[in-house]
Amino acid sequence: MRIAICDDIEEICNRIKCVLQKSTDNETIICFSNGYNLIDSMLTESYDIVYLDIEMPGVNGIETAQKLQTINHNVIIIFVSSYSCYVTNAFRVNAFQFLLKDNLTDDDIIFEYKRARERYKKEHFKYCVNKKSGVSYVPINKIVCIESANRHLYIIFSDGTFLEYRGKLDKEEIKLLPYNFIRTHESFLVNISLINMIKGDSLIMNTVSKKKIPISRKYKENVLNAYNLFNMGYMI
Repeated sequence: MRIAICDDIEEICNRIKCVLQKSTDNETIICFSNGYNLIDSMLTESYDIVYLDIEMPGVNGIETAQKLQTINHNVIIIFVSSYSCYVTNAFRVNAFQFLLKDNLTDDDIIFEYKRARERYKKEHFKYCVNKKSGVSYVPINKIVCIESANRHLYIIFSDGTFLEYRGKLDKEEIKLLPYNFIRTHESFLVNISLINMIKGDSLIMNTVSKKKIPISRKYKENVLNAYNLFNMGYMI
């Protein structure tokens, strides 16, 4: 994995980097002093985990996070700030976690890294699909949803393509629950990490087409709870 640390205070950057270097398995760790440089680097380099300050000269951390997510919606962002007043805004941009600098310990840095690493592993897991023509392995982080229709299942991918096979959605639900998928309807199983927003009785997915997926009354409470927990960092 590749890790970026962005803070205009060099001491903070060096501290987080030093702690991670002692606790990680030869991860690439790059420091940035402002959001502009991090965004520019993200266009050519891939960062999986970002430790991000909020109050910085120029572009702030919230704006930086939004731009990073347009480049890579799977980037895991851990805010590290001196100001608790930004907590709500941080989670509105799908932060993985929010840490306060005043209370920050080395154990906090390591603990959140390990949680983020588990999220990364889940999102990069290859899902096995059995078809008549053979076995296919598909990247789980590219699956928007699985739709059931006429005894067939359709895996819808983030690029708009799909994979058709025979199966039962109930069985797929059991297999995919540990990977942050949730049932929203008798006919739909959805990747929580790709939900852009909930609007009435529909999910708007984080895809180019902003795909809409229905939420039935039966599943709505569970969907709302899971979506909120995921965005608050309680679901890995």
